[in-house]
Amino acid sequence: MSRTAHYVASTHWDREWYESFQGYRMRLVSLLDEVLATMASDPAFRVFTMDGQVIPIVDYLEIRPERRAEIERLTRVGRLKLGPWYVMPDEWLVSGESLVRNLQLGVAEAERFGGASRAGFVCDMFGHIAQLPQLFAQMGGTSAFIWRGVHEKDHGGNLRWRGLDGSALDTYRFGQHGYCTYAFKVRLAHQLDTPFVVDDAAVERLTAFVLAEAKRCPHGPILLFDGADHVEIEPRTSALFARANTALAAHGIRIEHSDLDRYAAELAKVRPALTRVVTGELRETGRESLASDEHWLIPGTMSSRIHLKQRNAACEDELTLWAEPFSAFARALGGEWPASYLATAWRWLLENHPHDSMCGCSIDQVHQDMLYRFDQSFGIASRLTAQALRRIALAAAPRDRPDGALTLTVFNPTADDLDEPIDLDVPLPTTWPKRFQEFFGFEEKFAFRLRGPDGADIPYQLVGQSRDRVGIKRPRYKFPNPENRHVVHVTARVRVPAFGWAALVVAPVDGPIRYSGTLAVDHRTLDNGILRVAVNQNGTLDVLDHRTGIAYRQLLTFEQRADIGDGWFHGLAVNDQIFTSAAGSADVAVIADGIGKATLRIHLVMRVPARFDGKEGRRSAELAPLTITSDVTLRAGADRVEVTATVDNNVRDHRLRVLLPTGLSGDRFVTDSAFAVVERAVDLPADNDARRELDVETRPQFTWT
Repeated sequence: MSRTAHYVASTHWDREWYESFQGYRMRLVSLLDEVLATMASDPAFRVFTMDGQVIPIVDYLEIRPERRAEIERLTRVGRLKLGPWYVMPDEWLVSGESLVRNLQLGVAEAERFGGASRAGFVCDMFGHIAQLPQLFAQMGGTSAFIWRGVHEKDHGGNLRWRGLDGSALDTYRFGQHGYCTYAFKVRLAHQLDTPFVVDDAAVERLTAFVLAEAKRCPHGPILLFDGADHVEIEPRTSALFARANTALAAHGIRIEHSDLDRYAAELAKVRPALTRVVTGELRETGRESLASDEHWLIPGTMSSRIHLKQRNAACEDELTLWAEPFSAFARALGGEWPASYLATAWRWLLENHPHDSMCGCSIDQVHQDMLYRFDQSFGIASRLTAQALRRIALAAAPRDRPDGALTLTVFNPTADDLDEPIDLDVPLPTTWPKRFQEFFGFEEKFAFRLRGPDGADIPYQLVGQSRDRVGIKRPRYKFPNPENRHVVHVTARVRVPAFGWAALVVAPVDGPIRYSGTLAVDHRTLDNGILRVAVNQNGTLDVLDHRTGIAYRQLLTFEQRADIGDGWFHGLAVNDQIFTSAAGSADVAVIADGIGKATLRIHLVMRVPARFDGKEGRRSAELAPLTITSDVTLRAGADRVEVTATVDNNVRDHRLRVLLPTGLSGDRFVTDSAFAVVERAVDLPADNDARRELDVETRPQFTWT
């Protein structure tokens, strides 16, 4: 039986990593210039695959706009393979919706150039989410090309990867050196001083590699993937294949210039022979020696440069929870659908989703550049949100308001009805007519009542007020003018439907206006009848659930230890000192208490080593204050405790995490992931101590475990 060895010419293109984007782009332009020249001069060099993504071509054409027609022609005839990704993303640190938009944009952009690949190419991601098979299947794919997260010994070669919904992909797992194996074994790309020559030795290396791959994948097609990190193509490949095919003829194998889609179509023909199946998440750490499998999972990027993760979540939320749904509602009221603005905001955001960017493991310049992109995405999305909410608020405002009354519209961006105390900022003009003072006139307060859509009064808790906030008013066709206002901060129980709004009336009334109540038992304890929260002397929390009688002790314990790692790994030090806040003491203040909520502010100072002394191999003798301020809020009727912690981080080379001991036992737990609820083991693998790459206790999640 004859077999085809599909040679796929590619390059793995990290858009930014150990160089900035602009530095890498200069190399990209040179690389693609050579690709186009080779394809023009050598018809046997049939096709080039652009790393499963589109954005490198977009970046290239910004510098070489005169070559757009050539790019489109090559894409249209199948000689240049683009997509399905817009950018090659990290799978764990971005939302499922971001992954969908990435694929949608990648396929659409590739189609605009002339055609989109549907090959599920994820050669270098740090493990894989459980539902990626479904995402690929829904965009028309039948295949996946993976490396990290599964072992060569167990799953090398071909297998089937099944998602939690049952979608299954014909899958190829790259070999010893991952997607760089061909570059190592045949091109000797790692031997910097050894030039590549088409000679007998090269033919022997290629022949040996083809036969080894034929053994790894005994059924159907053979894959020869030539796409190492930022490595240029080898223009003499056609000459090498002409010689190697003579040697391989005796084995019934012929090498052809090909692409991943063609390989996947051939693999689908032998699907019944693919008996090995993996299901769900792929998160195995490296187990075998580097001599047999160089796979590293690299699980330590979840908290590297945490400000990037926070900013990304804010942008995703602003787009998906606010700008898009409420712009749709505003359109129903006569507004314009801001398609181009939304597309631009998504492009800015997606440019930050490649794994070396989003994971926080690149040079500083890369992550500085990311902040600008986040700002552009959030700036567009937040303005779209404000525009949509303004239109809805005007339409929802009651027409029969009392004289001098204002409308305050409360919006709910979640899929659940809201009926609980929420925090509201009530803006009042500086000319607000109704005010009152307590006793002999100490502090002026503003007198108003809140009324719901049904006209009923809504009791509220006065939390604070900010006077003379400076704003800008700019009527259409007029100059902008400053407009001061007072802002009153209140907490009130408001009912708002899912993805809906409630128009409240703020009516001036003769004062005083007071709604008395308390949730504070004492200066360290809160109780709303459902939960009781007590702050211990050391700043930790004890929480009692009145419904079950179960108490949780020493919650909100902070643990601090050395970290000698990098952006990829949390590095454990041999000479470490582990500090916990459980051994300290904390100051506690009540900063809010009333009918809607109570908040305790816990001020904690841990004295810890200022740095790790690399030369001495131990934490420094010098201690520095690590200040943590936690606001702990309990709302009336709530079955949750809200905590906002602010860390004054003036210590280096360390990891800080919060411990929440539950007292629960079990060997499995469930958590959320992109479009999935996944089950994971509590314990580390039994063979963890023997693994080359240690598995770790930390796991990715979005909102709950």
